[in-house]
Amino acid sequence: MELTTMSEKELDRALVLRNVLDGGLSKVKAAATLGLSERQVRRLITKLQDKGPCGLISSNRIIPAIALAAHAAHNVILAKQFLRVILGILAAAIGMQ
Repeated sequence: MELTTMSEKELDRALVLRNVLDGGLSKVKAAATLGLSERQVRRLITKLQDKGPCGLISSNRIIPAIALAAHAAHNVILAKQFLRVILGILAAAIGMQ
């Protein structure tokens, strides 16, 4: 099970949008409550229905994690190249003796 952290704003959005889905609040009132357009509320409801509350989490917080993973992968490639060079030097040194 994966834990996901939501900001206070995202949590508020989830609660208001859940209220819309349950029929307790109109999309127009939800838009006014959240300070969003009606169109944005429709888009967020679709995300909530498709992905659950995790769909409301800002993707801007996910991008740095992807960049970090790419950076780590690049470091692994560099480390492998470095080891190949060192092993080549060692092999040449042993062969020379």
